[in-house]
Amino acid sequence: MRFYIHVLSVALCAIPLQGLCSPKQLPRDIRVFAANAQACEHLGGEYDGELPVERKREIERNVRKYCGAASRQLPILRTKYKRDPAMLEIIRQHANEAVTDYL
Repeated sequence: MRFYIHVLSVALCAIPLQGLCSPKQLPRDIRVFAANAQACEHLGGEYDGELPVERKREIERNVRKYCGAASRQLPILRTKYKRDPAMLEIIRQHANEAVTDYL
């Protein structure tokens, strides 16, 4: 839970720096997608074959949770916001390789 709150705060802080809009103006579904996508990308870099088994399992669970959610959200958001270039740009910026490659 602490990790999710940290990732969400990072996601919300990163978006205004891009100059597109403030976090309060973003629709909830975009904010949730951005947080899931950033958590997914972060977790991809955390895995190391030398980690203890329990830590690897925890990372794998979180990868399924966050990457799975973001990969399911991505096509829905692209369709929903297909006529909103600003929202599509935010979606594009958060559709990182970890999300788009997740099976």
